[in-house]
Amino acid sequence: MKVIARLLGLVAMVLSPSYVVAQQVATIGIGDITYSAQNRSAERSSDYVLKALNTGINRELLSTRKFSVLEYPQLTNRLSQQGRTLDGYYAKKYTGNAVNQVGLDYILKADVTEFGLYKQGNAGVEKSIGSLELDFELVAVGDATSDFNSSLSAQHSVTLQVDAGVSNQEVLDHAIARAVDQLVDQVVATLFPIRIMRIDEAGTVTLNYGAGLLEQGDTVFIYPADADIEIDKSGKPADGAVATLQVTSSERKFATAQALSGFQDLEKGQKGKLLLSGS
Repeated sequence: MKVIARLLGLVAMVLSPSYVVAQQVATIGIGDITYSAQNRSAERSSDYVLKALNTGINRELLSTRKFSVLEYPQLTNRLSQQGRTLDGYYAKKYTGNAVNQVGLDYILKADVTEFGLYKQGNAGVEKSIGSLELDFELVAVGDATSDFNSSLSAQHSVTLQVDAGVSNQEVLDHAIARAVDQLVDQVVATLFPIRIMRIDEAGTVTLNYGAGLLEQGDTVFIYPADADIEIDKSGKPADGAVATLQVTSSERKFATAQALSGFQDLEKGQKGKLLLSGS
């Protein structure tokens, strides 16, 4: 009877509207986050940046509900048990070897190449400036793909201006948050982009993501078939979108939307880009 009760409880939980099964795509291990910027204002600043990036990347990847995430200690421990190293994967040392990595698809590494906090202004009007440049690489391990050359490399540059009176700490926090948003956004779009599944005669567009990512009211930019979606330095989609959709409903495994513009250019299979708040 206890077993039956537990099964009934599980079924009820799964059928509950509040229970959303995330459409996880891959497991990502957080690799080395380094600081090579030459303009170190202080060691404490660089240490804070690295810690904030580690925390932010881990949190934002999990918040997409698309990825399982291995933090650095978990990742290095797993690799050590298998006689492999992060440097070995970075150098593609294991290319062609049998893939025995259970539950690990990609390793994410990042490097802070430029960083600065300073004041700027004249005639009594002063602005606080925060600048952060981040290089990153998503190294393919093998569970999601056997192609070790499918790694992604990219760069994000963030410059923020805020009114005088805002503390350096706040400027730094905003710059890091924006850089993390851009990085995670690029990773999501690369591994599993939003795509159009169906367009019906009434003009309703069905998308391949559900409540794990999309919510009613979200805006999605649609790009030409087979086009790569580029993200500009501000984190916004680069020019080239042919249509704009607004999500009208979000179910467990898919969402529906209506075209705000460009309906005549929509085709099944086109990729989309979610406009994030603050972008």
